[in-house]
Amino acid sequence: MSSGVSLTRTEAEKQSLVYYGSFASVNENEILDPRAVRNWVSEAFPHQTTEPTQSKQRRLRAAIVDSSIRRTSRPYRVLPIVEAESIGWIDVAGYLLARSPKNVLDDLEGQWQSIDFVLDVKSDSVTASPYL
Repeated sequence: MSSGVSLTRTEAEKQSLVYYGSFASVNENEILDPRAVRNWVSEAFPHQTTEPTQSKQRRLRAAIVDSSIRRTSRPYRVLPIVEAESIGWIDVAGYLLARSPKNVLDDLEGQWQSIDFVLDVKSDSVTASPYL
């Protein structure tokens, strides 16, 4: 998935079955060797280019709603919630931490399940990056 060959977990699972099927009688350690995986991907998908994950990251404006989180400088994993006039950013427990204009996710609609969203309190932004 990180190489851009598969964009969803379902696609990656299908590709992994093809990968494992390409080994007839090989030691399990050899199958899981990262070099073997890399070589297989480059042979099976030569037309696909692999961009560094960093270049696929996007920074989205976010206004902090819960000021108590400013006491910490740690990043928060968040999920988008579509509201009437904005996008709410909730943590894994369901607490609303920030809001963004509703249009910040327009070009990502339908892809949310394959994106990690992390709220950076220091910069008042949410970083959207491909799920690895």
